[in-house]
Amino acid sequence: MDEKGFLMGVINKTKRVFTLNLKKQGKLLGASQDGSRSWITFLACICQDLTSLPPFLIYQGKAGQVQDSWLTEFDPEHQSAFFTTSETGWTNHELGKEWLIGVFDRFTKAKARNGRDYRLLITDGHSSHINMDFLDWCDQHRIIVAVFPPHSTHRLQPLDVSLFSPLSTAYTDQLVQWTAKTQGLINLSKREFWTLFWSAFEASFSPENIASGWRRTGLLPFDPEVVLSQIAKVEEEDPDTDSDSADSRALQKPTARELRRLVDN
Repeated sequence: MDEKGFLMGVINKTKRVFTLNLKKQGKLLGASQDGSRSWITFLACICQDLTSLPPFLIYQGKAGQVQDSWLTEFDPEHQSAFFTTSETGWTNHELGKEWLIGVFDRFTKAKARNGRDYRLLITDGHSSHINMDFLDWCDQHRIIVAVFPPHSTHRLQPLDVSLFSPLSTAYTDQLVQWTAKTQGLINLSKREFWTLFWSAFEASFSPENIASGWRRTGLLPFDPEVVLSQIAKVEEEDPDTDSDSADSRALQKPTARELRRLVDN
């Protein structure tokens, strides 16, 4: 599981040609200035069977008050997603547990013989899902939580390695098309976001990209050398300088040999 943020209302820098009259009439304001800056967080999760769990989207707004106007294009018969809000648009303890129970447990329980088998949830150390309330609930429901080491998700997290980049590219493509269609005169709002996001999500969270994420992080099939060989290569190209200071040594990157020993143990 991992999260990705989307910032709306960023100034559009696309160059276009308009008549002088439109400029004098003030109709180009939306093309250069957009005061509707808002944050939306996407909680994502993929499974080893090459499927993904429904998106969990956190809109910036008054806590617990999702507006119907934001979801006019949402089609529950053909689309699956969950929507909530927070004051910042970021996740927190309450929303982390809401995702755990309403999305992760709900959509993975059947894959674990209705919860009789253990499930593994791999995530980073964010406090929204690494807190005692979250972990106690996991322990009570046979969910093992594995936490990536700090500053390692760019190599170990399948979502970071193979899915979020295609998602960003696909979303940008959708945004460019929408901007061209509206001539940049309409601010992107929460209402339009869902349509752009869903198209990008469908295009990027494919079985092929999910398989690539598991494979390139050495998690499925399990092969630590996939990651360790990358670290060894970086060390050969940019070796650490020697230091007599214990503090300096503590801050140095672990060697491939040290990481291999940790994996073996």
